[in-house]
Amino acid sequence: MIDREDFWAQFGRLVANGREQAKLSQRAFASAVGISRASLANIERGRQGVSLYTVYLMADILRRDVRDLAPPLRKVAAELHLPGDHFEKLSSRERRQLRNLSPKELNSLNKIVRARP
Repeated sequence: MIDREDFWAQFGRLVANGREQAKLSQRAFASAVGISRASLANIERGRQGVSLYTVYLMADILRRDVRDLAPPLRKVAAELHLPGDHFEKLSSRERRQLRNLSPKELNSLNKIVRARP
């Protein structure tokens, strides 16, 4: 299961991507949602959570299915094949960086992990 901090960071990226694809400024989108631009900036950075109602409202404004704003509930560790509890020893910043790797980069990292004695 994804931890709370990682969840909100992923959610924020999904909101920001949806807003940008809809060609809405932070100010316009925040106004439509009924929050301040500063709050939206914090949400997009993963620093602030939102209510379920707000998630549905955001999805409606962006004309997306609410599931498009939902982060996946999987751990990157499963994709990285890290031995033992190595994933748990990573900082939340390191976990976020790993989540941003492309499939090609993940494949390369797995090769490195397997090659280590």
